[in-house]
Amino acid sequence: MSKYFKTAITSSLGLGVILFYVSTLYYPGGSNWNKNSIGFDWRYNYITNLFNPIAINGEINGSVPWAIAAMFLLCVGFGLFFIDTAQKITTPSSSRIIKWGGTVSMVFAFLAVTPWHDLMVTISNVLVMLSLFYITVHLFRSKLLMLGILSSLCLGSIYLGSTMYYTQLWLEWLPVVQKTVFTLKIVLILSLTWGTTALR
Repeated sequence: MSKYFKTAITSSLGLGVILFYVSTLYYPGGSNWNKNSIGFDWRYNYITNLFNPIAINGEINGSVPWAIAAMFLLCVGFGLFFIDTAQKITTPSSSRIIKWGGTVSMVFAFLAVTPWHDLMVTISNVLVMLSLFYITVHLFRSKLLMLGILSSLCLGSIYLGSTMYYTQLWLEWLPVVQKTVFTLKIVLILSLTWGTTALR
């Protein structure tokens, strides 16, 4: 079963990343810092700008269908990852928390493309952080130090991004942090999917 999970997770994430990049090519322009900017600015645009029907510059946003398709594939890949990882953990209670916390979080993550974005992201982040905390603990217990550190960095970056968003501090750096979190998640998921078989 794990073999099929590996293929499905990798394929979903790979296609999701490609579609997200394609969606940026269709974003007409505008950011919170420059409403007249042209196209998607990797420094100043949020990923969530790709989901808005009207871009910040006032034009119709052609990136929406590509971004929604990308988000769906990524959520499927992330959800399968949590199921696969839960199966590798020998502690039943931890396995259940990771499986259900992680998969349910992805339902709310996908609903972030709706007008209820803030609420959906909040719920999703809480559940993801809970699941990642348990994964991190089991990585260190399994003496997988580098993966444990990577998981800790991922967990810390999610917390940092959430803190910046809700306190409105250093908002000019939040788009960079958001993309850093996204990258760390992908790296962590692929590393754990292909680099682990069992966790204590």
